[in-house]
Amino acid sequence: ILGIVNDKNYQIIYSDTPGIIDPAYKMQEGMMKFVYTSLQDADLILLLLECGQKSLKDEKLQGFLSNSKVPVLVLLNKIDLSNQEDLAVEVDRWQKELPRSEILAISALHDFNVDSLKKKIVDLLPESPAFYPKDTLTDKSERFFVEEKIREKILLLYEQEVPYSTEIAVESFK
Repeated sequence: ILGIVNDKNYQIIYSDTPGIIDPAYKMQEGMMKFVYTSLQDADLILLLLECGQKSLKDEKLQGFLSNSKVPVLVLLNKIDLSNQEDLAVEVDRWQKELPRSEILAISALHDFNVDSLKKKIVDLLPESPAFYPKDTLTDKSERFFVEEKIREKILLLYEQEVPYSTEIAVESFK
């Protein structure tokens, strides 16, 4: 899913990839292939981690990020659940694990450091003309988001009773 942020001076196109997992079946293998394809096409990589996460759990990803020719920003999220000492240790550990990356501590929930992150993204991206019209927010249709809302409600209401691969087909849309 592409998310498009428009400003009078820039356009940022985010590619929201699936999370990094150890694939257990074909659909998950396909998801992971998409992740790596997206990384190869990126002008900037944002790696979102939760404070307290101990490793990437994926040697291929670690190798890719360590050798990346494009900037990598490691975002340590949920810092509001940590203290200064633990955060400092964690920032140091991630800097050693991914030495070519820049580590930023954020709290998305409390909007902490999000403006700094946005400025950093704008500064790191290459200049080019807008790729999409300025009023475009995504590459997906309204119907797609209706399907996703229905899927979300099914998974929330039925919890473990419905497989993760639930498919929604909208037959009529007004």
